[in-house]
Amino acid sequence: MNYKVTAADDEPVIEILPWARAINMATHHANILLFATSIDEQRRQQFDFVGPIAETRIQLYARMDDDFTPADLSQAAAAGNIAIYRHSPAQRLLRDIADERLLISGFPQYSARQLLHKRVRYWCQAEIAVKGVLRQLDQPLTAVRPVLELAHLRLYLAFSSGTDPARVKAWHKALVALQLSGEFDALYFEWFGAKPSLPEAEVLWHSH
Repeated sequence: MNYKVTAADDEPVIEILPWARAINMATHHANILLFATSIDEQRRQQFDFVGPIAETRIQLYARMDDDFTPADLSQAAAAGNIAIYRHSPAQRLLRDIADERLLISGFPQYSARQLLHKRVRYWCQAEIAVKGVLRQLDQPLTAVRPVLELAHLRLYLAFSSGTDPARVKAWHKALVALQLSGEFDALYFEWFGAKPSLPEAEVLWHSH
């Protein structure tokens, strides 16, 4: 799941969309902001980025009553199926896992539900989103436990190609002001229960 902000005539429209649909729209239209995404080589050619705004770990999660902890990804895949959502960072990290071992859905809530209902052995998800996903399913954070870290990522605001550079710079200026005021740290702690250890936000213009 991802937020898509369409900014036309200074009247932003915010939508919550499956990641696959959001990124498809952002690669074909200007004035779209994806909130939030990691950076890879392909996206560096398609988007302008502002940030970082958060950091997270991509982890495999098991049910709390499952006491097996895999030593590595190959052992995890041998132990059972893995639920992920389409075009997520997790899917890229699991590209070498056989398709029959992956259960791919459109939303992280569906993937979490597969784990909780014992239809898969593991759920692969960004740590920063786990608490919110479980809350939406009326489940406590103690329903699952992390068993294997796959990556550590920083997340950014991503602006689609064709977006006015002045608009991108305005977002950057506002984010830096929020950081310097201390309000950013307070919001980060409120939502994620930790103080951010992030550098001052910068603009990363897309490469050609």
